[in-house]
Order: sequence, then C-alpha cells, then structure tokens
Amino acid sequence: KAFLSRVEALCPVRVIDYNHSEKVYDNSIFYRSFVSGLMQTLELPEQYRDGLLVTTVRTFLDSWCVRTEDDYSYGVDFVRGIDWDSSYCCTAGNIAGVHAPLLLMGMTNGWEFVCVETISDRASSADKTVAFVEGATHMYCPDRGVTQYGDTVKTTYDFIADWLKEPGRFI
Repeated sequence: KAFLSRVEALCPVRVIDYNHSEKVYDNSIFYRSFVSGLMQTLELPEQYRDGLLVTTVRTFLDSWCVRTEDDYSYGVDFVRGIDWDSSYCCTAGNIAGVHAPLLLMGMTNGWEFVCVETISDRASSADKTVAFVEGATHMYCPDRGVTQYGDTVKTTYDFIADWLKEPGRFI
C-alpha cells in the first residue's frame, strides 16, 4: 500500500488482479511479473523492488507508450485509432513539426510500409519523398543468401545521395 501511494503521487494507478478478473486485458503490461523476473535474473535483493518497479514503469510509459482510441485496430496495411501526439518520442506525432525537405524510406523486406505511410500522411513538409528499397531489411541489407535484389545497401545510399543533390535540399 505504501508503494502504491508513492506511485499514485506521480500518476493515476489502476490495480487489476488478473487472477480474479472477468475481462481479458490483451494490451496490458504485467509490471510486477516483469520486475520479479528482472530481479531474479539480475539477482537483486528485495530492497530494490519498489525503485525498480517505478523506474521501469515510468521509463516504459514515457518512452514507448502511445494512447489508443476507441477505434484502435490494425492489419497488414493499416493502423488506426492511435493518438500519435500522446508520446514525446513518437515519430508519427513529431513529424508535423518538421517543415524541412523530408525523405522517408522503407525497406520492403521489413515492417516499414504502414509506418512510412503514416509518417508521410502526417508530415507537414511541402517537399516530401517516400521511397522503398526492394528486398532490403530494416538494416538496409537483403536477407542472408538472397541475391536477386543486388546490393540493397548501395541502392539505399545512392538514392539518398541523389535525393540530397536536388535543388532546395541540403547540399
């Protein structure tokens, strides 16, 4: 109880007993279990539990969470119902403040399609380009052993270099 009082002073808290709930909360994070596992893995003494729980939860919420809305849903080619402005570290939320020329690149052998499209839709830059590198993974290279797409790293950087050379860009 003392711990919850300290946390409630920082932010609203709702405690859910997952062993006795009638509802399924499929988007919830089990912080206590996570912290217990972390403590066990790192062999930390019990005295660190409360501090670790507060630090872990606060960092997670500050750094990785966005608010969902009532119409939240997703599929292979869409994500909807996200309040992109609810987190300071969300590119889709921050992009509206970028007015400089903008190049957004996705890799077709990765997960960037919807991400790049969402960012592009929310971008306020008058000069924006969306490009996808066929066969490249998130790290620009093709999957191991895949050669049909050629040198995707070179393709990526050549495209960036050519884009930067256009009038009104940075070079």
